[in-house]
Amino acid sequence: MTGAMASGRTDGGKFSRESASDRGCSMEDIIARLFELEKADRELIGARKRLEEIPKELADRERIFAEASATLERLRGECARLQADLDATDVEIRSGEEILAKYKKQIGMCKSTREMAAIRNQMKTQQV
Repeated sequence: MTGAMASGRTDGGKFSRESASDRGCSMEDIIARLFELEKADRELIGARKRLEEIPKELADRERIFAEASATLERLRGECARLQADLDATDVEIRSGEEILAKYKKQIGMCKSTREMAAIRNQMKTQQV
């Protein structure tokens, strides 16, 4: 079967003015349709190229997402460690403040300067 027969054309596959005018189409109409087909073909080629790029873009974005997720988890771990350090430091500060308050109270009850000097030395040691 030839190309003309496969397409259902009866003119033997040849285009001529007579066959175009027999169908009620002018050569200008045919050219305008060909331009439309060419435009559609270019759009289709562009769409296919963009479609081919999608898997690469998706892989890139998945890689970036995985890296960001790993960074987020690392930072969460670091944040938890820092919070634990902060809590421990807070406990130390409160404990030191309680001890200093106790020493200040003892200073108020001292009967001699020697006792007062000993307590102040203990306070200096606690503050360091």
